[in-house]
Amino acid sequence: MAELYRKVGAGYLTEGKAAIEQAGSDPLEMRIADSGIYLLDHLHEVPLMIVPLRYERPGDSIFDQASYFGSVAPGIWSLQLALRARGIGSAWTTLHLHHEKEAAELLGIPDTATQIALLPAAFYTGDTFHPAKRKPATQITYLNRWKQKV
Repeated sequence: MAELYRKVGAGYLTEGKAAIEQAGSDPLEMRIADSGIYLLDHLHEVPLMIVPLRYERPGDSIFDQASYFGSVAPGIWSLQLALRARGIGSAWTTLHLHHEKEAAELLGIPDTATQIALLPAAFYTGDTFHPAKRKPATQITYLNRWKQKV
């Protein structure tokens, strides 16, 4: 799985970091890029990789796809919170899906099932967790129309 992840991730993540540097090196975006590259370099060391599945394939319309993936996201998020409560960190990743068929073959997943994500998981060390820095909701929340501030 780490090798499949690396096939796409190496170029994608290093190009993304270069674009951030060229745009002025936003510290938050740079930290995210560095975190992704760290995972790329260490994924093969992760003791547990969870691949959430649905037993069928999504439909073609945007409604079908949004409903399909949206029905799984709350369960995965709840799993991640439960892991975290037990001292296990995880990350939602999807880069391996560029090689979905190879991953399915490696894991014995039938063609009728859909991989939703890859969750590398491991016990974390340290106690320096803190809420992520986010833009104020007033900067990204709109009322009635796109870009119409609340």
